[in-house]
Formats: sequence, C-alpha cells, structure tokens
Amino acid sequence: MRAEVEEHIRTMVRYHDDKEFILVPYCDDGHWTLFIIAVKVRRVYILDQLFKEGNKNPRHYRLTSVI
Repeated sequence: MRAEVEEHIRTMVRYHDDKEFILVPYCDDGHWTLFIIAVKVRRVYILDQLFKEGNKNPRHYRLTSVI
C-alpha cells in the first residue's frame, strides 16, 4: 500500500472519528479487498473473497497496521 494511501486513511479516520464504521474498498494488483474500519473500537474487519487459510498475502493487509 502506498504511503499516500496510508496517510489519507489515517486522516479520514481522524476526521470521521464520530462515525461507527468507515468502508475502504482497496484494489492491489487486481485483487479487491474490503476493509471495514470500526472507528470507535479501533478495529479493522477484512472481507476478502479469495482468502483461504494459509493463503494470506500480508501485503494485502497492511491497512490493519495503519489504524
């Protein structure tokens, strides 16, 4: 994930801190993942249609460390 994208997400989370959830669709190399940011509890839920146990690409999940 590019540094500009990470910074934009950090800014949006701070700006929308009154919201319950923020939905962040993200495409990396043609692979779409939906991150659901639970702002108040500082948790990220990941919806990934291709995820299979043992087949997780850490590059697709860097957003979780941004929050």
